[in-house]
Amino acid sequence: MRERKRIALFIDYAETEYSQKMVTGANLVLKERGYDLLIFPTGGGENVGRVYDYQYLSVAAHMTGANVDGIIFVTTQALNYYEHEFVESYIKSFDAVPIVSIGYIYGSIPSVVASSDEAMRDMVSHLIKKHHRRNFALLDVAKGAQDALSRKQVFLDVLAENGIEFGRDRALIGNFDYYTAYRALEEYRERKGGFDFDAVVALNDEMAFACMDCLKKYGLQVPEDVAVTGFDNAARAMLGTPPLTTIDQNIELQAALAAEKICDVIENKDYELITTVNARPVYRQSCGCLAQSDGYFKERSRTGRIMGSRYDDKGFGLAEWYVRRGEFVQVIKMFTDMQVNDSLDEFRQHLNRDMVEFGIRSAAIVLFENPISTDKMFYFTLPDSAMVFTAMDGDTGFALDGSSPPVKFHPRKQILPEYILDSLDGMYVVSLFRNSVLYGYMLFRPGQFDITVYTMVCRVISNNLASSYVLSKSAEEKKELSDKYSIVHAISVTDEMTGLMNRRGFLSLAEKALDASKTSQGSGIVLYGDIDGLKKINDNYGHAAGDKAIIAEAQLLKKAFRSTDVIGRMGGDEFAIVAPSLGIPKYTEIRKNLDKACEEWNKESGEPFSLSISLGYVSYPTMGVGYDLKSLLDMADNALYFEKRGKHALRQG
Repeated sequence: MRERKRIALFIDYAETEYSQKMVTGANLVLKERGYDLLIFPTGGGENVGRVYDYQYLSVAAHMTGANVDGIIFVTTQALNYYEHEFVESYIKSFDAVPIVSIGYIYGSIPSVVASSDEAMRDMVSHLIKKHHRRNFALLDVAKGAQDALSRKQVFLDVLAENGIEFGRDRALIGNFDYYTAYRALEEYRERKGGFDFDAVVALNDEMAFACMDCLKKYGLQVPEDVAVTGFDNAARAMLGTPPLTTIDQNIELQAALAAEKICDVIENKDYELITTVNARPVYRQSCGCLAQSDGYFKERSRTGRIMGSRYDDKGFGLAEWYVRRGEFVQVIKMFTDMQVNDSLDEFRQHLNRDMVEFGIRSAAIVLFENPISTDKMFYFTLPDSAMVFTAMDGDTGFALDGSSPPVKFHPRKQILPEYILDSLDGMYVVSLFRNSVLYGYMLFRPGQFDITVYTMVCRVISNNLASSYVLSKSAEEKKELSDKYSIVHAISVTDEMTGLMNRRGFLSLAEKALDASKTSQGSGIVLYGDIDGLKKINDNYGHAAGDKAIIAEAQLLKKAFRSTDVIGRMGGDEFAIVAPSLGIPKYTEIRKNLDKACEEWNKESGEPFSLSISLGYVSYPTMGVGYDLKSLLDMADNALYFEKRGKHALRQG
């Protein structure tokens, strides 16, 4: 039984400034009221054009009465691109606990809504009447959310009221994204031979920043040549050159009011069904209002009062830039270090330590007993079996790592066994997936690093988990095959001369390894090789010498490659290898070590012949072939031909 009540906050992406303001606003109130906050980044859903984004949504299945006492849905984010009726139906499927919506109104669900129509009206009118702008462009979205469509309609209404015509070709699709907006402006300039507008209204700040940068690239001044406005009042808006005129939605206030409302609902106190938060225009230099001076950024409120903020009050200074740069370098190092192709057991050994290096003191990673492959996550049902893979609690000193077995439990009954972590307050719940395969989820409380860094860390962990799973599955299949055969049967799958798998054994185990890779959408390498000059060795020194060469090369291959790789002698001096999760950089290293091992053998063996091998390889999955073993072996054999021809050319040259 939980000592404190717990509220779930349903957002889209943890790393956005909008989400972080929501977390801050909700957290302030919930701490005062004695509630815990659990944050669920659920991505953009199945409709945003990011192929596997729907996987994030799987964590919403934990938002049940077993884990939380109430839910705040930020419906202007994660559910922005869906029909109103669908979203209402989806939200109401969680009504076993109290619900509050931030953004849109759904029937009798208590809601906090932002009203930005008047602020948008004031800002567009301001551009026309104060700054005499008549030729407008709009940085728009292709499939608008309800609030974005409302902003656009107000923009069009104000232009019409002032007798200003607006051509459809000036509605440039930026989709709330910097790079998309920048490209849209570039394409417009190419079509028109230049920019023929004197004002740009962007439906968010990100697109406004893109516009200012693009205009600057072509020698246009903001606001002298083109006035630019945004929407959101992001931190960077104050620090731009020039600072950006925009609209402040009071995001933290919206979240705080929603938190108050959900607590009142839970405690059976009186509350307003609908609370409205009015947005306000913030006039800065990008529309032509004010100049920057005396170390202050000036901005004008809706009432006309001039307000000032020092440069270092808010924003991103040089020192902070260096700190962030260092954080991203550390993520890159983590990614590089994790390219060692660990098995799951090996991965467990260092995972807690890796997280501590990023300031994470409390976290838990949960893996499903079997990975789940699906193309939809709305109304996702959790499996009935999972295990706590690793965990650590900086407050209690509890640690679960490679020194103790994973803890099995039922994830539909609870998000985590109660004794694992003392408190879940302030934790993020994140899906662990690669492509269409879902492996489990992670809970963590961020440390001092930027939240974007933690998003990247989660992705690195997800990808490495997927690779480790494939590697471990391959090892299990190998052991299973070994255990399956008795001594009598082992003879039929083992090459008597080398002790490697024979052709029959190799094909059987290699198929299983590729099937495991296909299930988890993993990658790897298939190799085909033969000993250089074996015929000459046989002709000059006899077949006994040739046999020694084959046996020696087999042992060197076994030593150079990993224990999880499938190695077989296909006949004569030919060998084949399937190496799950092996990348080209790691293979290059293995190949160098193998060549070096051959050179050392030649020095130490005392044999009159020299030993070397040629190997052709192909990465999988490959276009048109995928994970088909026969086709991959044929391609590797073809690559072997070109390697041998290259060696021959070098000898001739």
